[in-house]
Amino acid sequence: MIQNYFGLENKDGFYVTQVITGTQAQVNTNYGVFFIAKNPCEILKVSLVYAVTNGGEFTLDVEKLTGTTAPGSGTTVLASQFDLNSTANTVYERKGTTLTSVSKGRTLKENDRLALKPTATGGYVNISEVCVSIYLRPLGKGHYS
Repeated sequence: MIQNYFGLENKDGFYVTQVITGTQAQVNTNYGVFFIAKNPCEILKVSLVYAVTNGGEFTLDVEKLTGTTAPGSGTTVLASQFDLNSTANTVYERKGTTLTSVSKGRTLKENDRLALKPTATGGYVNISEVCVSIYLRPLGKGHYS
């Protein structure tokens, strides 16, 4: 008998979503901390969609911040950053091997934070309507460890 444990692994997970509406996505200070963990949890998937490509080199990272770490100085949770010059209105995902290893940043402790870290070498030109959604599961809840 073959057993599928994927459903158990993802049981009782939850989503955290950050939306930067319209042209507000062209302002660097509109990115930053958007989640504070109240219980230990693990990131299983990160999804991104945007309405208009930037037109200049633009990548977006999701980083884990611990203690007094400032946004922009955290540990990445992605194996590779999102390129916001790819096809607009397409959902891009990072999960499994496209996330960093658990020991490097996928697990959050109480009061760890998640932040968006944009890098636009050519400036924030045309980017619009950025939505990032992160799927997490709680840790230390009986069958989750």
